[in-house]
Amino acid sequence: MRLLRFRGVGNIAFTKFFLKQDKVPRYAALSHQWSEDPSSEVTFADIRDGTGLGKPGYAKLRSCGEQAAKDGLQYFWLDTCCINKDNPAEVTEAVTRMFQWYRQSSRCYAYLRDVSAEGLGAPGSVLPSQLEAAFRASRWFTRGWTLQELLAPASLEFFSKEWILLGDKVSLQKPIHEVTGIPLEALRGKPVAGFSIADRLSWAQKRQTTRSEDKAYSLLGLLDIAMPLIYGEGHNKATARLRREIENKRQQSAELEKALSILPKSSSAAFDSKENEDGPTCLLNTRVELLRQIKAWANGADDRSIFWLSGMAGTGKSTIARTIARSLHEQGRLGGSFFFSQGSGSDGHAGKLFTTLASELASRIPGAALHIHDAVVEHKNVSQSSMQSQWETLITRPLSLTDSEDLPPTIVFVLDALGVCDKAGDIGKILELLALAKNLHTVRLRFLITSRPDAIIRAGFRSISEADHHNVVLHDVSPTVVDKDLTLFFTESFRAMRTEHALDHTWPDEGTIRRLVYMSRGLFIWASTACRFICKEGQSAKDRAAVIISGHPSIAGYEEQQDQIYSTVLRACVPPDLDDEQKAGLCNNLNNVVGTIVTVLSPLSADSLAGLLDKEPQEIRATLTDLHSILDVPDDSNRAIRLHHTSLREYLLDSTRCVDPTFRVDEASAHKALAERCVRLMSKSLRRNICDLPLPGTPIDKIDRTRVEQCLPPELQYACLHWAEHYRRSGARLQDGDRAHQFLQKHFGHWLEAISLMGKCSEMAAILRIYQSLLMPADNPIQVPFVKIIRQALYKFQATIEQTPLQIYSISPIFTSQSNHLQYPARGQMQSLLPLGNTEYNYVGDLAFTPDGRRLASGSTHEWARVWDIPSRTRICKYVGQTDKISSVAISPDGTLLASGSDDFTVEVWDMESKVTRWKSAAHRRWVNTVCFSPDGKLLASGSSDETIRIYNAADGTLHEKIEPKRSSINTVHFSPDSSLLAYGTADHTILVWNLEKRETCLMLDGHKLPVNAVQFSNDGRRIVSGSDDMTVRVWSSQTGTEVLLMKGHRKGIWAVSFSHNGLTIASGSEDKTIRLWNAETGVLAKTLLGHKSGINSVRYSPNGQVLASGAFNDEVRLWDARTGRAIGELDDFDDENAESGAPSVTLSASDMNLIPFTQSRLHPRSLL
Repeated sequence: MRLLRFRGVGNIAFTKFFLKQDKVPRYAALSHQWSEDPSSEVTFADIRDGTGLGKPGYAKLRSCGEQAAKDGLQYFWLDTCCINKDNPAEVTEAVTRMFQWYRQSSRCYAYLRDVSAEGLGAPGSVLPSQLEAAFRASRWFTRGWTLQELLAPASLEFFSKEWILLGDKVSLQKPIHEVTGIPLEALRGKPVAGFSIADRLSWAQKRQTTRSEDKAYSLLGLLDIAMPLIYGEGHNKATARLRREIENKRQQSAELEKALSILPKSSSAAFDSKENEDGPTCLLNTRVELLRQIKAWANGADDRSIFWLSGMAGTGKSTIARTIARSLHEQGRLGGSFFFSQGSGSDGHAGKLFTTLASELASRIPGAALHIHDAVVEHKNVSQSSMQSQWETLITRPLSLTDSEDLPPTIVFVLDALGVCDKAGDIGKILELLALAKNLHTVRLRFLITSRPDAIIRAGFRSISEADHHNVVLHDVSPTVVDKDLTLFFTESFRAMRTEHALDHTWPDEGTIRRLVYMSRGLFIWASTACRFICKEGQSAKDRAAVIISGHPSIAGYEEQQDQIYSTVLRACVPPDLDDEQKAGLCNNLNNVVGTIVTVLSPLSADSLAGLLDKEPQEIRATLTDLHSILDVPDDSNRAIRLHHTSLREYLLDSTRCVDPTFRVDEASAHKALAERCVRLMSKSLRRNICDLPLPGTPIDKIDRTRVEQCLPPELQYACLHWAEHYRRSGARLQDGDRAHQFLQKHFGHWLEAISLMGKCSEMAAILRIYQSLLMPADNPIQVPFVKIIRQALYKFQATIEQTPLQIYSISPIFTSQSNHLQYPARGQMQSLLPLGNTEYNYVGDLAFTPDGRRLASGSTHEWARVWDIPSRTRICKYVGQTDKISSVAISPDGTLLASGSDDFTVEVWDMESKVTRWKSAAHRRWVNTVCFSPDGKLLASGSSDETIRIYNAADGTLHEKIEPKRSSINTVHFSPDSSLLAYGTADHTILVWNLEKRETCLMLDGHKLPVNAVQFSNDGRRIVSGSDDMTVRVWSSQTGTEVLLMKGHRKGIWAVSFSHNGLTIASGSEDKTIRLWNAETGVLAKTLLGHKSGINSVRYSPNGQVLASGAFNDEVRLWDARTGRAIGELDDFDDENAESGAPSVTLSASDMNLIPFTQSRLHPRSLL
C-alpha cells in the first residue's frame, strides 16, 4: 500500500510502499466514480512523473487532500493513482485488501460528481428535497466497487461535486437504506460478517461494473475471500470460482462453529443476548459527558487499558455499560461483553468468562476467528485450564497472531457488575490479567468494567498499577449533571406514558418532576422503578405518582432510598379493602412466589415456576401483575423471570432493610421450601423409562433431544440438579423417613435415569456427595450406610449410565425392585448386591509414616485407624474410639501422637505407644476430611465438610483458631515447613493459603476447574503441589501464587500428590488406577506405576525418600522403589479377620528390606470427599 501526501497545489507525492508488517500512518480514503473517459483520471505514472496536473481528475485529488488536511490528516489514498496498474501482483493485492484499506482509514470521503449542491448552500441535518432526490439518484449507489466503500469505513462523509458536505452515512442512513436495501444496522457500523453471505450478495445484485469479471472481484473484500484475478475469464467463470470459494468458506465456518461449540459459555451474559435484549440504554442527551469521556478513552491512545466505572447500587452502571457495548458493536470494535448477574447460574461466576469472551471475539472480529479456532483445536481441554491459561490461549495469543490489517485499531471488552462474581479471589486475578493486555502489539485492547465500590473490588484494583486504569465514581458525578439527566429521563418516560394511556398532556407538572428527581437522589434504578410503578396499566398514574411522592420522606442514604421504593411497590400489591384473612392469603402467596424468584440458583420462567410451585402459570402471572416495576416478567411465559436489579434480592433477604415481615424472605426457610418442592416435583414426575425409549440399550446419542425436553421440562431438570444444594443452603437437619429419604427409596433409579438423559452424569456424584454430607449418623442410621453403597455403585457404573440411561435398571438390583423401592440390605448382604470386593467408595482413608519410617498408619472403612510394623511385616494394632469411617490420619513429627479424622464428625488424638486417647474434639458439624500436624508439632489442623478449618493445640486439643472460608467443603490441608502458613484445598476448585500469624488469607491459587483433593508444600516451602478432579497436577509458587507447572496425563480425577523428600519428583495418584512420577522442575512424566486394581487415594514418600507407599480404593496398600518404580511389596486387605490375627501382611525380598528402616517423615492427610 502506498499513500499520497498533499503539500499544496501541484505538490502531491507518494509515500514509501508500506508492506503488511509496516505501521501505516493515519490517512483518509476517497470513494468516487471513475470518469467515463479513463484517460481523464490521474494515474500512478502521473504522480510518479509529476504530470497530470491539468487532467480533469486532478481537482478531486486536490480536494481530497485539502479536506484530509482540514481533518488533521497528512496522508490520503485513492484507487486511480495509488495502485500501479502495470504490476499484476500489486493489482491483485490491492483488490484483495481494498476492503481492509477502506476500513482502516481514519476518514473516508464519497465524492458524488453527479450531485450538485450549487445555490443551495450548506445543507442542514436534513437534505432539501431537491438535493435528496439528486442524492438518491446518484450513480455512486449503482456501482459494484462502491458497495464495499460504503460499508467498510467507520466514517464515511458524502460530498457534492462542488465538494460541499452533504452528510455522513449515519445522518443519511434513511435514504441510503431505501435506495440500496442495506439494513440500517450495517450502515451504523455492524460488521458485515454479522450478516449472512446471502444477504451480502443481495446488496450487490443490481450493481454494475465496467469489466464483467469485477462483478465477482468487487465482492472479495465484502465476503472476506481471496482468489486470483484472471481478467478475460468472463463473468460466468469468475462467478463460478467465487461460489466455490464461498462454499469453502461455509465449510470453514462450520468447522469453526463446531470447534467453538466445545467451549463452555454463558448464552445469556452478552449485552445483546436474548435475556438482555430488552435491557435499557441511556436516553438521547443523557449521560452526555460521561459517554463522551468513555468513548474518547476507547478511541484514544491512552495507555490506561482499563476504565473502571464504579457506583453505588442503582446509579445506572449497567445502563451505561449496555449503551457503550451497543455503540462499540455498531462500530465493529466490541470484542465481547459479559454482564455478571447474581443468582443467574453461569453468569454469576468467572468460570465461563474467558471462554465466553473468546467465542464472542471469534464471531464479532472475524480476523481473529481462525486463530481462536486453531487454539481450541490444539488445546481441547483449555476450559479446564487456569484463567491465565484461558486468557492467553484463547484471546491474547490469537490476537497476537492475527494480522493487524484484519483487526480494528482498538478492541473493547465490556464487563458489567464484576463484583457479583461469586468467587472473590477471581476478581483480582481477572484484573491482573486484563492489565497485561497493554503488552499486545497487534491491537489496542480496552476493558470497560463496572462495579460497586466494594472492598474486594478496590483491593483488586490496588493490585495493579494506577497507570493501568482510569477510575470514574458515578455517585461523585456533579448532582447538577445527574439531576439534569434524571429530569430528561422522567420527562421522556411520562411523555411515552401519556401517549400510551391517553393521559392529560399537562400531566405531570414541573413541580412533580422536580420532586421525583429530588427523591431519586441520583439513583436511576429508583427513577426507573418509580416510572414502571406509576405506569401500571389500568390504574390511575396520577394516584400512583401521589403514592410514591407522599410515601417517601427525604432520606439521605442511597440504600434507604432504594428500600423505600421497593417497600412502596410491594405494599401497593395489597389492596386496602381486603379483610385480614384475604390479606394474609395474598401476602403468603406473594412471599411464596417472590421468595422463590430471589432464591432459585438459576432463573426460571413463569411456566417453570408454576411447575415447581404446583400452580397454574396464570396464577403466577396474576401474582406478579403488580410487580413488573421490580421484576422483568416477559410476555413469553417460556422466558426466564429476572430481577430488574440485584438490589431487590439484597433488600428482601436482609432483615435490617426489609423490616416488614409480610414481604421479608427468610433465606434458610426459602431454600428448605425449594428443596421440598424439588423433591415433591421429582417424586410426582419421574418414572422408569420416562422418554418411552423402545429399547433398554438405546444409547444417549440416539435419543431425540426434543423428546428429552418434552419429558423433562426445565423445572424438572432444575429440581434434579439443585435439590441437594437447596437442602444444604437451608441448614436443615435431615431425618430418616423424611421426604428426601422417601424420594431416594422410591425414585433413586429414576433420578439417575433423568440425570443421564440430561447429559449431566458428571454432576451426579457431586450432588450425592452434598446430600451425604448432610446426613448425621444419629439422625440417619438407615440412610448413612446406604448412601455410601449408592455412591459405590455410581463409581462402578457411571460410564454405563452415562452412555445408556436405561441400563441403570439392569446393572444392579439396588437400583430397582418389584416394588420400585430401594432395598436396605443388612451389611453382610451388601457385597452380594454390589460384587465389588473392597469398593471404590469404602477405601483406605490415608497413609502416614512415623519419623523413623518403621511404622505405617492408615485410615479405614471401619471405625478405627490401623498401624503396621514395616520391618516385621505385621499389624501392630488398631486404634478404636470413633464411630464411623476414618477418613484421614496423621502422625506427629516426634512420632508420639496419632490423629484421625472421621465421618462421625470427630477428631481424635492417641498416644501411639499406650494407645490411650489424649483428647477428642466433636466441634465439626460434618465429616472430617483431613488432619495435619504442623512441622513444629505444636498444632493440629482439621478440615471438614462443614466448610470450616479448626486448628488445635496438638498437646491438649484446646482450640487455637477457627477458619471459616465459606468456600464449600474443605478437602485437604497442609502446613508449610516453617509452620507459618496453612494451605487448604476446597470443593469449589480453589486453594487458599492462610497466614497463621496475621490470621488472614495471603494467597489464592486459581486454576483448577473441579474440586481440589490434595495439596502439599515442598520441603523447602517454595512450592505447593495440588491435585484435582479436573485430572491435572499443578505446581504453584508459594511466594507469588503463580502457576509454575501444569501436568496432564491422568484420565480420571487425582486424589493424592506428594513431593519427594529432595523435591525433585512429584508423585500423583488417580482414580485411573495409576501412580505417575513427574519431574518436579520440568513437569515431564518420568514413570507410570501400574499394578493397583482400583483408584489411588493416597501416596506417601518414606522419610529417606527411597520408598513410596500407595493406598487404593479397594484397601490395597503397596510399596514401591521410589527410584526405579519397581513394586516391592503389597499389604493384605484390611478385612477384620486379618486385622486381628497379626498375620504377616507383606512379602519383601532381602534387597527390598535394605530400604527399611527409615529416618524422618513429613506426612500429608487427605480428603475422602
